[in-house]
Amino acid sequence: MTTRVIKLTHRCRTFSTSNISTAQSLRTKLMNNINFKTPAEHLPKYYANAVEEIRNSTNDRSYGDYANSTVVFNWQDDYEIISKIGRGRYSEVFEALNLLSNERVVVKILKPVKKEKVRREIMCLQAVSDCRYAIPLYDQVCDPSNVTPSLIFKYI
Repeated sequence: MTTRVIKLTHRCRTFSTSNISTAQSLRTKLMNNINFKTPAEHLPKYYANAVEEIRNSTNDRSYGDYANSTVVFNWQDDYEIISKIGRGRYSEVFEALNLLSNERVVVKILKPVKKEKVRREIMCLQAVSDCRYAIPLYDQVCDPSNVTPSLIFKYI
């Protein structure tokens, strides 16, 4: 008869193959008695309900609803890339020229991610556009051939 070792919490016990079903039922009993943290305990200490409070105070139910929001992208033909500034995990950043106003801008070309993440980033940037410490978002454009979103920022 062969033996198997089954981990039960922090100790190991040896059971014969005939007792495997007993060991598995014992394991499920142990797992049912463990108190897992509820999602409410995983919330941050401060600002845990910030989005809900803003929704209630402004009567704007769409605030923070990134999945159902719509973002309008403009044409990218108004910008001409000059040089590469840097890159990151989710984007590449270029210095560019706005052909309409002849102003230097920064173009952040986003790598393929979920559409909801792109919407969330754009909505967050629009929300902090009045802050004097945040770099203003000028425009959001999209490449029509491969549907790559890009964000246009002020060049500093």
